[in-house]
Amino acid sequence: MIMDISASGVKLKLDVDRPLKPGDLLQIEFKLDDSKHTLIQKTVVIRNANDSYYGTAFKDAGSYDPVLGFYLMG
Repeated sequence: MIMDISASGVKLKLDVDRPLKPGDLLQIEFKLDDSKHTLIQKTVVIRNANDSYYGTAFKDAGSYDPVLGFYLMG
């Protein structure tokens, strides 16, 4: 479950079989709650972990995503 989203990453709440640690990579896929239910597919790197909450950064954070940027402006 996505708890928070920004242009640089997402905060996730995950129920996983094994603990994830900083530096681990994940492929995530989610739909925005915009009118088109836009599909977003990203690779994220775990930056911090606290119980089942994980702070992540988009692996391609240096490149601007216009779809996500427009969504976040709204």
